[in-house]
Amino acid sequence: MNLPDFEGMAVFVKIVEAGSLSAAERLYGLPKATLSRQVVRLEQALGGPLLLKTPRGIRLTELGLSYLARCRPLVQDAIALQDEFSARSSVPSGRLRMSASVAYGRHVLAPLLFEFSRDYPLVHLDIEFTDRPVQMADEGFDLAVRMGTLPDSDLVSRRLGSVQRLLVASPAYVERAGRPQSPADLISHKCLLIRPEMRRWQFQGAEGAQSVPVVPSMVVRDMHAMKDAALAGLGVTILPGFLAGDALQGGLLVEVLPGWRLAPAAATALYQKTRTASPALSRLLEFLAARLQGRR
Repeated sequence: MNLPDFEGMAVFVKIVEAGSLSAAERLYGLPKATLSRQVVRLEQALGGPLLLKTPRGIRLTELGLSYLARCRPLVQDAIALQDEFSARSSVPSGRLRMSASVAYGRHVLAPLLFEFSRDYPLVHLDIEFTDRPVQMADEGFDLAVRMGTLPDSDLVSRRLGSVQRLLVASPAYVERAGRPQSPADLISHKCLLIRPEMRRWQFQGAEGAQSVPVVPSMVVRDMHAMKDAALAGLGVTILPGFLAGDALQGGLLVEVLPGWRLAPAAATALYQKTRTASPALSRLLEFLAARLQGRR
């Protein structure tokens, strides 16, 4: 069984509507030789001529008139179908499953995702805030947003913004243990770590860069619990600005070594490499990058 030559049908109809091969060439940007070959191939399949060339352009044969009456509605329906689904695919829609770290997700991303959902109601977000490393493909995630240094992977990464990091402690701890005057003084202080491998803190100040090894008095693998530990006076720790800000403004925490700065952490989007990104994912990435640009 031979498949119908839909491309030949479309070319034939467009030539007839244009009035000549030359006019069709100008209208549709296809070489006249290509158009002619399409018609010849179609005529061979149908077993007779469809068009006759005249000094004024073209003339339909009896076969051509009959064929045009039957195939023009098919071509018009096919064009309408393609336009409909092309427009549908360009509008962000469908389910989009994403993951983000708990603290960054709750304090920074959640309000933005709610705004995105209002702006794009056809996109159905499935959001999971977790600090565990998700398996994107195996678990069906379209997007993950993470803070800090990321391990090498086959995923595509896109930097969305930066997150300010602050060295903080409670006033009670500073009064009891003394205020460090330089990064080197931290060696004798109780230091709270989010992960045990993060034992070296990098600082930048007027005197240049300093790298200080710290000995953790406690490892707290949750940002909110880490903040609670600092509020309880258990030691010095690094918190993101979005999490420490309210406690600093309220005097419940104080900044330690304000003359020294920690490098900001990167907020990075991770997604699988595909030939064509979905409109929903592309639009969400653009939306988040625009909202997070310059945000600390």
